[in-house]
Amino acid sequence: MHEDSSTRGSRHFYYNGELFLSQNLETQESTVPQSSRAQTLAMNVTNFWKEDAMKTKTHYRAMQADCLQKLQRYLKSGVAIRRTVPPMVNVTCSEVSEGNITVTCRASSFYPRNITLTWRQDGVSLSHNTQQWGDVLPDGNGTYQTWVATRIRQGEEQRFTCYMEHSGNHGTHPVPSGKALVLQSQRTDFPYVSAAMPCFVIIIILCVPCCKKKTSAAEGPELVSLQVLDQHPVGTGDHRDAAQLGFQPLMSATGSTGSTEGA
Repeated sequence: MHEDSSTRGSRHFYYNGELFLSQNLETQESTVPQSSRAQTLAMNVTNFWKEDAMKTKTHYRAMQADCLQKLQRYLKSGVAIRRTVPPMVNVTCSEVSEGNITVTCRASSFYPRNITLTWRQDGVSLSHNTQQWGDVLPDGNGTYQTWVATRIRQGEEQRFTCYMEHSGNHGTHPVPSGKALVLQSQRTDFPYVSAAMPCFVIIIILCVPCCKKKTSAAEGPELVSLQVLDQHPVGTGDHRDAAQLGFQPLMSATGSTGSTEGA
């Protein structure tokens, strides 16, 4: 098969591992090697083809079509096998508790699917139990994606790199600087503050009835003392004096009851 989609081919027949007949598919001409020890068999085959030329021609066309289809599939599969798409690598990090950060290395849009992705500290690969790998999954466009993550101490980002190897190509990718981590941490604090505001409002609403109950309880003794004074015998005083004595605890400090009894 040529670049202009034209075809050219031939058939070769063997007997006990020895070539005894060749046929040009374009001209339908047959050739028998002079050194072949199966020349009689070659002549019988060519005579059979000549006796039923129509059947031979139909068989030839069907065989050619099948052969071309198989050849095209083979060429396409060969191109797919040789196709290489390098990955796009991206390193991100997020802050966690106790001064540790989680760094994630993502590789996407690569082909074929075989890839090596690992974290290194000072150029040495970390152990498997300190890393977490994602599955190699289809990326939706005939390529693949995957990731690997680990935890490191904040402030030691410059010691860690993500190592990638794919189809003979390799590279290292550093962790972003610590300044980006601080900004990211500040942005993530705002949702927590906004989420805490409704709780604070609810606490204030619940505290208001409690304060009212305490205030009512504090005012209770003054009302009781007023009732006691109203029922206390006054002696020779008139009704106006009794009224003044009855309202005296509301206007004076505690201890006015003693002065009333003295009167």
